[in-house]
Amino acid sequence: MFTFLLNRIVFSVLFVIPLLSVANPKDSLQKLLLNKTIPDTMRVKVLDELCYTLTLQQQDSAIYYGNEAIALARKINYQKGLGLALSDLGVAYFYKADLPMAITLWEEAQNVRASIRDLAGVASLNIKLGAAYFKQGNYSKSFESQTKALQAFEKLNHIQGQANALNNMAAVLEHQQEYQQALVYHKKSLHLALKNNISESYGISLINIGNIFQKTNQYDSAIWYWQKSLSVLNEKQSPQYCAVAYHNLGEVFTMQNHVQKGIENNKKALLLRQQLNDKQGYISSLINLGSAYTKQKNYKLGEQYLTIALDSLKRNPLKVEEQKVWQNLAQLYEETGRPLQALESFKKFAEVKDTLLNLTTKETVNKLLIQFEAEKKDVQLAKQEIEILTQQNKLNKSYAFLLGVLLLLVLITGFYILARNRFKRKTILLEKEKQVAIREAYIDATLQSQEEERKRVSRDLHDGIGQLITELRFLLGNLEQTKLPDERIKIVELSEKVLNDMHKEVRSVAFNLMPQTLIQNGIVPALKEMAMRIENAHTLRVEVVSFDLDIRLSELFEISIYRIVQEWTNNIIKYAQASSIVVNLVRSDTEIILTIEDNGKGFDVSNLQQSNGLGWKNISSRAHLIKATLDVDTKPTVNGTTLVLQIPFKQTKPELQENTH
Repeated sequence: MFTFLLNRIVFSVLFVIPLLSVANPKDSLQKLLLNKTIPDTMRVKVLDELCYTLTLQQQDSAIYYGNEAIALARKINYQKGLGLALSDLGVAYFYKADLPMAITLWEEAQNVRASIRDLAGVASLNIKLGAAYFKQGNYSKSFESQTKALQAFEKLNHIQGQANALNNMAAVLEHQQEYQQALVYHKKSLHLALKNNISESYGISLINIGNIFQKTNQYDSAIWYWQKSLSVLNEKQSPQYCAVAYHNLGEVFTMQNHVQKGIENNKKALLLRQQLNDKQGYISSLINLGSAYTKQKNYKLGEQYLTIALDSLKRNPLKVEEQKVWQNLAQLYEETGRPLQALESFKKFAEVKDTLLNLTTKETVNKLLIQFEAEKKDVQLAKQEIEILTQQNKLNKSYAFLLGVLLLLVLITGFYILARNRFKRKTILLEKEKQVAIREAYIDATLQSQEEERKRVSRDLHDGIGQLITELRFLLGNLEQTKLPDERIKIVELSEKVLNDMHKEVRSVAFNLMPQTLIQNGIVPALKEMAMRIENAHTLRVEVVSFDLDIRLSELFEISIYRIVQEWTNNIIKYAQASSIVVNLVRSDTEIILTIEDNGKGFDVSNLQQSNGLGWKNISSRAHLIKATLDVDTKPTVNGTTLVLQIPFKQTKPELQENTH
């Protein structure tokens, strides 16, 4: 596990103090950009700080500000600012998983910092370059960069830098299966951190030592070190390292058949990585969850998590993670009786694994093969001449046989085509009849749903607003009969209270018909408003989490998703006796996945299809309308129910625009 030294350069006392006095650094920095009087050198620093501040949350915005800082620094020949801006822009590309661009920027930053004799900056960039080479699978260059960083930090007596470099060197050795030597480096880092009271480095070293024990099958020791690291680290101060510890615990618990513990720890890691917008870690946690659910025989969720990971790898190519996801998919396909898909996945796993082999080893093998082929060349030519003559004789004998077989195949093909056409026509007819029946069922469910909605609105108007109008009419009648000023004032005050109640009732009816938040702001804010209303009305915790859904969907999609969540949560409130609901919305390149999880009572899924109520029919009708697939995972004897809605999605329509704010 690699660590970064993201060393910041303090600009000046006059610049830092105003920033520390406000709550939002981004807002303060953007306001400073509007100030036309600040010098260009200060403007470079502000642009670079915006790039650094937004790296984990808004990488596209961070890249924009980083490029602006670099352009201005080049224009005014400000080398110190240029070196820092190149370094920070490289970090933004690293977290976006664009490793070649990150390496290019960091190499240029090294040259700039070397030219101004910034030795600490050069050492820090060696740390970063080592991390990038490691992710690419180039372990020799990674170890070389980390060694240079360690030597520089020792000369500078920089303890934190030495600890990080030692950890990273050990990680390379670990991946080359040199575990004892890796353990020596990790323990050196551990002692440095303890001696100098650096808690974060201490926690990182504990995690890495646990990794060594895991690789050497000493799982109890590994678990102890990881749990110890979590007691040292703080989730708010070091979320990325806590995520690693949870991730590793999840992996080992799953391996030891404590699958539920594995899933719980992996979900904690996934949540932290979502909050950090750590795409690499997010993909790795998805793979772990897919593996855990596969081991639990929950193949549906297992395949779902692995497929999301594979989709994310198309945008963020990472060889180590790609190797793992193909290996897990091969196992899942084999266990679910899909041998062809299992074989194809295993081939892709082998291809990726080959690319991670040591380049020097490949060159040696290629040289040996060339030499071997040269020695065999003459012998093979002689053999080939003999084989050609033999094959020619066999071909002559086979021509007559093949002609007969060809005639037979023509007859068989003719009969097959006739039979296939007949079967195809029959299949098309049955499919049309099935579609008509489904359409009639959906129309019936829709009409019933509309009628029920009209009845509900009628009841709300009669029971709520109707009674309030009667009360108001009674008060106004008394107003005409009463002459005393005090009594008339009291009647007016009561009438005003009734009008306020009528206003609240009308707003409630309007919200149930169509929430304004959904129309104005989109599906995620609308779901969060719904969650807040449920929590205010019930002793129930409702959490809404979204990932990669920073766009507006079409009106049909948003209303359908909103009504499905509304209907399902109402059922949870009525029947499940749950204390917690989690709503997840995740977008990939090909689909949007909605999951609703609760910790209430489970039930028999077959009861949904046999139910006479309109709830499930409404959900199914809306899912069919947006061509989505529904799945419910629950058991009567186990607490907890999960609804999964998979919606085919392709971002081609002009109304689906990225939110850049």
